[in-house]
Amino acid sequence: MSSETILDVRNLKTYYATDAGMRKVVDGFSFQVKKGRVLGLAGPGGSGKTTVALSVMRLIAPPGKIISGEIFFKGRDLLKLPERELAKLRGLEISIVFQDASSYMDPLYVIGDQLMETIQAHSGATKEEARKRGIELLTRVGIPDAVDRMKNFPHQFSGGMQQRALIAMAIANNPTLLILDDPTRSLDVTIQAQVIQMLVHLREQTEVAILLISSNVALMSQFADDIVIIFGGRCIEMGPKNTVLGSPHHPYTRSLLEAIPVLEGERLNRLKVLPESRGLWEGNGCVWYSSCQYRMGRCALEVPQLAEVGEGHYSACFLGAHEPHKIAT
Repeated sequence: MSSETILDVRNLKTYYATDAGMRKVVDGFSFQVKKGRVLGLAGPGGSGKTTVALSVMRLIAPPGKIISGEIFFKGRDLLKLPERELAKLRGLEISIVFQDASSYMDPLYVIGDQLMETIQAHSGATKEEARKRGIELLTRVGIPDAVDRMKNFPHQFSGGMQQRALIAMAIANNPTLLILDDPTRSLDVTIQAQVIQMLVHLREQTEVAILLISSNVALMSQFADDIVIIFGGRCIEMGPKNTVLGSPHHPYTRSLLEAIPVLEGERLNRLKVLPESRGLWEGNGCVWYSSCQYRMGRCALEVPQLAEVGEGHYSACFLGAHEPHKIAT
């Protein structure tokens, strides 16, 4: 597997102007996505996940603004590229799949026309070549009767099929980087499983680098290679999937995993307090300070930086490398 870094985000800060002042939605966030690997960005609603994705695509709209940072894609800083050059990369080398497919499809045009337009916009393909490519893509993402389905309008597709069609559009030009922003959030469990299986096959067939954004830890456990935990716009833990999920270090990560319901015999265990329902510390220190059972005085005054707590495993916490202990399974 290649170790080539495709996306390198460094100290990204994206703020939104509000009546109460600037809201630091993403506040000094850094991560890397490597060729042929899946990086999972996990965190609760409102933690800044989608803002990270929009920042990478440079699609932040007012009152939002990228304040500072660097976003290197194959060695080029996207924040310094002219809009014209960036537009060439979007949909060609960098593609994104948003949460609600129906919101990103034109209801007045059939699926085939929209797919063909995506293909022809970045290639010299003829209409017939684009049509054949579109049929191939729909078949690849598991849509039956692709020839006939090319003639359907979006409303004639189920939610799961719309999501698959949107993924087909995203991979139409064989992107180097694919961003999946909670791609299964609006789908029922059965369709979620089908979409996940389709993504697994896609990953096996190509060396595309994937940034998977989700609050679904179960999805991360099935699909990601490495995981970054985000809370309050900051990276609080990162490392290999099995390490982060099996031996979490940061108290927030532990709380996130403990909130997942698990079957115990014939009964479902009682949910603990969900992390997203707890308060976000607005002082100068750790964003998890107000809810942390391990908090110390310095936690309210200093922002903990990522430090290695194991091989390739980093945590932004002042606790020692061996605390908290591994969650019992």
